[in-house]
Amino acid sequence: MKKKRGQHYIWRYYLTSWSDDSGYLFCLRNNKVFRVLPKNIGKARDFYRLRNLSPLEISIIEQGFIKNYWTQEIQQINKNWIKLFTDIFRQKEILEQQGKWDEQQEEKLDVIMNNLVEDVHCQIEETALPYLDSLKSGNIDFLKSSHAKFEFMFFLCLQYVRTSMMKNNILKSFAAGPLPVSPSQIENVWSVLYFILATNLAMTLSTSRTLRVVMLKNISSLPFITGDQPIINTLVDYSVYEEAKEFELYYPISPELALLISNNTNQSIIEVKEEEVTKYNNLIVNASDEQIYSNDESILNSLV
Repeated sequence: MKKKRGQHYIWRYYLTSWSDDSGYLFCLRNNKVFRVLPKNIGKARDFYRLRNLSPLEISIIEQGFIKNYWTQEIQQINKNWIKLFTDIFRQKEILEQQGKWDEQQEEKLDVIMNNLVEDVHCQIEETALPYLDSLKSGNIDFLKSSHAKFEFMFFLCLQYVRTSMMKNNILKSFAAGPLPVSPSQIENVWSVLYFILATNLAMTLSTSRTLRVVMLKNISSLPFITGDQPIINTLVDYSVYEEAKEFELYYPISPELALLISNNTNQSIIEVKEEEVTKYNNLIVNASDEQIYSNDESILNSLV
């Protein structure tokens, strides 16, 4: 089993909506625009590598992000995330106590620590693929199924919280906040914690009676762009992270289509003109960490 080092926090298949027939799109990074394949962007070295969690760190997760959140069923799902990502370390401890741990097992553990989270993301993305394809064709009928709706919302929330931007902002919020939890502790638990944050947020979105899923149909000549924070809360200032009091999630699906989850409209499809497209594109730019993507080189050049 090979260790996966360059790990994507932006789904490669998602980015293909901005690719040309040869598979390339345009990326703006460090004030330079270049043509690139999706597999070479939106990634970082060992981004998902697991760490062994102490009993205190597990308690921080359980007390701060699981206890008193939703039903016992959802709490158990979140506890299962902890178990999934910590069992490998417990197994090592048991085998070490029995004198059965060896160098070969240590090498295998090293690979699993790197690969496990990315492998879980691949499984979740495979489940979400038909939903994304339905959205690309302008079809949101699958949301009528409560099971499919939660599956998709969970996928969506993972794409929202798993990015470098969200990780860094949440770490900053704990550094500046009053809670007796250090940023280093949040850093250690992050690969487990954001699955729990996504589960809790997905429950909020999928059970809300006021939030509505809206398709934004771009009827202008200006394409929707996307970035390395592909899902954004339009009601949040990403330059200074604060806990969101309200949610209106925006998710560009292609240059022509985007998804909006909002309680400010009763419509299911909204046609947007250039002024609105520009507004949403600017929100993507402001929320991005270091990369912005488009099928149109000139749009990215205008941002330099």
